[in-house]
Amino acid sequence: MIAKDFFLKETSHCVALGLACHKIFGDAWLTYEPRTVYEGLKNRGFGEITESNANKINAFRVAKNTILPWMDHESFEKTVLGFMGLTPNFMLREPLNVGQCMVGINILNAIQQVPFSFNVKRYIAACAKNDEIDYLPDPLTFCMQYLCTPMYKCLDCGSVETDDLEDGKCDVCVARYEDGTVNGLPEPGREDFGTNIKRFMPYDYAPVATNFQRLSSISIDLVNLGESYVDVQVGKLLSYNEFSKEYSHRLDIQLREVLSEL
Repeated sequence: MIAKDFFLKETSHCVALGLACHKIFGDAWLTYEPRTVYEGLKNRGFGEITESNANKINAFRVAKNTILPWMDHESFEKTVLGFMGLTPNFMLREPLNVGQCMVGINILNAIQQVPFSFNVKRYIAACAKNDEIDYLPDPLTFCMQYLCTPMYKCLDCGSVETDDLEDGKCDVCVARYEDGTVNGLPEPGREDFGTNIKRFMPYDYAPVATNFQRLSSISIDLVNLGESYVDVQVGKLLSYNEFSKEYSHRLDIQLREVLSEL
């Protein structure tokens, strides 16, 4: 049963709010004007919806009616801010922190299962760099290749490039793109060149990943970290992980309330 003050609570989760609207109005509510939804809730005794919860409901509607948050990085940013109850400024770039990205990905996956575009993945990696985070745990691991991009060095010509090679051959040595054709093929006669390459990663994030995985399953209050590079990275990630888990826990509780028939 949906409590009469559910749309007034600042802690109400956007997915729970959206499903509550679905339960109250039926499928058609997704096509209503926002004002119609707010007035409909008020007329049914749910009170005057707060601005924060209005933002959450509108963001839910965007993610339910379109796939823009999965395809476009600007839509992703503004929709996630809306999930948080914040009012996005569409005239400015408002980079998310890693914790907000974690929550946003979890919420979008709860609403629809849609693959994320290259642009959104790259945006999340840029947010991590802006946040001075060098490792992305679940649910952001799928963006790691854009945060710590695999590289290669050709030991013959000395070029250093992004390791997106499908044939394991240096782009320069096989003159892959010199004729202006983007077909990924070596120039005729140079098919056997460019195999003397060394693959590498820009930095080693394994210590951060290992320590985060080890500590993420225990209470953050029991974790004692120092001031080393690894500890600072792990501390930030643990804090963001707690933030994300709190949102998920809140949703679990509220879904039982919203979906209950009693």
